[in-house]
Amino acid sequence: MNLSIRKLRSIAAAGLLFLIGAEPQSISAYAQQLPSSVEPGRIEKRFETPQMPRAVPEPLLPNGDDPLPPEKANKIRFELNEIKLIGNTVFDAGTLSQFYQQYLGQQISLGTLYEISKAIAKHYRNNGYVLTRAMPPAQRVENGVVAIEIVEGFIATVELEGTISG
Repeated sequence: MNLSIRKLRSIAAAGLLFLIGAEPQSISAYAQQLPSSVEPGRIEKRFETPQMPRAVPEPLLPNGDDPLPPEKANKIRFELNEIKLIGNTVFDAGTLSQFYQQYLGQQISLGTLYEISKAIAKHYRNNGYVLTRAMPPAQRVENGVVAIEIVEGFIATVELEGTISG
C-alpha cells in the first residue's frame, strides 16, 4: 500500500512538472476561439441610449386674417336675394349656403356680407384648407344678387433643406 501511494505521488508530480514546463502558446491553443462573425464592441452598443431626434418645428400656418370690411360697411344696406359663389371647387354651393341661407330675402349690411365671407373661410380652414380666403369683390348689387369670391389656396411644391438626422 505504501508503494501505491508513492506511485500516485510521483505521477501527480510528473503531471504538475509537465504543465509548468509546457509553453504558454500550447496552453492557449486549448482556449476557445470566437467565431469570426462576432463583433467585439457590439454588446456595448446594445446598451447605448439612442439619440433622441431634434424637435421638429411646427409648420407656419397663415393666421387666418380675413379681409376687413370698408370703414362704413354697416351703413351700406341692401336686400339679399342670392349669393353667387365664385371659385369654390372643394365645397359645393349647397354646403356653403348654410352660412347665408338665413339672410336671404332680408335687408343686410355690407358688414354682414363680410361676416358671411368670414364664416365660409373659417369652414374651409376647419376642414384643413388653411390657405383659403373668401371675400366679396368690388361690385354693384343688382336685384339683391351679390358675389363672394373664394380663393382656394394650395401648396404647389414642398422643398426640404438640411440633412436628415437619424
